[in-house]
Amino acid sequence: MQGPIVKLGSRRFLSLHLILEGIIIGLLVGLATSIFRLFIAMSAAPIRLFIERAQNSYAYAALALLVMCIFGLITAQIVKFEPMISGSGIPQVSAQLQGRIQVLWHKTLLAKMLGSLFTLGSGLTLGREGPSVQIGGMIGDGVSHIAKRSETERRYLLTAGSAAGLASAFNAPLAGAMFALEELHKNFSPTVLVLAMVSAYSSVFLAGTVLGTDPVVKVFQFQALDLSMYWAVILIGIITGLSGVLFNKSILGSKLFFSKLAIPKTLKLVIPFAISAIFIIISPNLFGSGLNLMFLDIDAANTSRSIGSLFFLLLIKFFLLLIAFGSGLPGGLFFPLLVLGALEGNIIAHIGMNFGLVNTNTALIFIILAMCGHLSSIVRSPLTAILLVFELTGSLSFMLPLGIVSLVAYFTAELLGSRPIYASLQDMIPGIDHDLPKKTSEGHTSRSNVLVEFSVEPNSVADGKMIRDLGMPTGLMIVSLSRGSSQFFPGGSIVLQGDDFLECLIPEDKLSEYVRFMEGIVGEQNSSEAHLHYKERFFSKKEKH
Repeated sequence: MQGPIVKLGSRRFLSLHLILEGIIIGLLVGLATSIFRLFIAMSAAPIRLFIERAQNSYAYAALALLVMCIFGLITAQIVKFEPMISGSGIPQVSAQLQGRIQVLWHKTLLAKMLGSLFTLGSGLTLGREGPSVQIGGMIGDGVSHIAKRSETERRYLLTAGSAAGLASAFNAPLAGAMFALEELHKNFSPTVLVLAMVSAYSSVFLAGTVLGTDPVVKVFQFQALDLSMYWAVILIGIITGLSGVLFNKSILGSKLFFSKLAIPKTLKLVIPFAISAIFIIISPNLFGSGLNLMFLDIDAANTSRSIGSLFFLLLIKFFLLLIAFGSGLPGGLFFPLLVLGALEGNIIAHIGMNFGLVNTNTALIFIILAMCGHLSSIVRSPLTAILLVFELTGSLSFMLPLGIVSLVAYFTAELLGSRPIYASLQDMIPGIDHDLPKKTSEGHTSRSNVLVEFSVEPNSVADGKMIRDLGMPTGLMIVSLSRGSSQFFPGGSIVLQGDDFLECLIPEDKLSEYVRFMEGIVGEQNSSEAHLHYKERFFSKKEKH
């Protein structure tokens, strides 16, 4: 029996109530993430006090180490209670949207907030942004369940909450909305864009009333970069592109190392607390995600820090991130990878200063550019990287070099064949399934249909082909085609063109498999794993016949 479908004739009403729900979700997410950030700051204060006293007392050092290990034991129990809170949370949200996993929103929401509170409040090298995205996503999911919305609307509200979570974590509404399109939906959807922006701005508004509206990263006033220095912009893009590839390989390697480590899971999660405590006691400036490390010694009076010491600091901070994230503790990658990018830019700036090629103003810009390039190459979302760094710093003075460095870093990572980090991490989620039907929380296979949007890429498999020649699997239906300003129901004889926008009804129990099918035929040729999946799975069947 065919399940319920979304009637296109009710689209206007659907949009209006979605926008209202998006505002509600944004306000709830803003409140939740504000409370989350306040509690992190409150829990970090006594740990910092222990660390300060441990500088001159072995007894306090031992006590600080003991407290950190106890926090590790507690966090391990929380992760055991809800394994889906492990790591960033962004891959889990993306997998939910693709129908590859099912979670209980209230259980995940509570566990993520508590688990991340212990990891971030203890000063581990992890970020609050990934947890904020998952917290926001669970709030959006919860609103959809409480309001008894359809599966299609649930996906929209889940995305809206995720965008609001990133936006409130950084005070960056535009980056939050763009992140929803680039990273979560992987295509342009007007519905998702509007809903994500409504939720993102609502969350930032509420979070701003509680925590203030200052940029997360405060920088001094500086002049625009001289055009004669744009060779350095390209160089920074290449360097951060290469380091982004190394970052991704190292993160995945650390996950693999901990998965093969033949010790109890609880001990795996305590080890990062113990190791981080030792390093923080030795050097307190290693506490937390690393905001204090972004602009070391970049001023006219003090450029004496050696390049070697900066490089050593970069390696130590990276090591602490690898053990914390690789173990599976709840916590994000976003801010730590920005800090590592800033340290790279700091090193490049100090080299230029030593040779008299760079002044203080240019050095500051180099650091900001390196942050953008590092994010773009790792996450592979260049527009999000540009908007995020712009909103973090609150300056329009260097949008052109930001765009250049983001694209150069992006293409450097692409040429080296590095996958986006969250796509790789999604495949490592325990129990994730690519093809089998998913069960609802009640244990029944869902029979409803989901409205999913796709954009036809130029030179894709579908470009220039009739719909009836695409070998569409049973149950997958294109219900709307938008071309320019026109929107119509396409028949089988319609020839698809690059930049067409399709809305498809997909049975919920086939969501993961059919989304991969559609991505394979509408995505770029020779660059998509989904395309290879399409060729192997569907063209081979035709050849046999």
